[in-house]
Amino acid sequence: MAELRSAKGTYEARCEYCGVWREVEARQLACDTFFEHYRADFSCCGVSQVAHLAVEKDELDFH
Repeated sequence: MAELRSAKGTYEARCEYCGVWREVEARQLACDTFFEHYRADFSCCGVSQVAHLAVEKDELDFH
């Protein structure tokens, strides 16, 4: 599976075939109490790929 990271307010995904990091648009998925989840769909090396990222929240939301 491809990797996703957050860098300076943008998101970058790493191709699982060639290893190149490229800027992508990530969308936020459903959150839970402790983490925000993101997903990016992108193409590289002629293959459609998906990358996921979970980021720990700074503040807990118990509402």
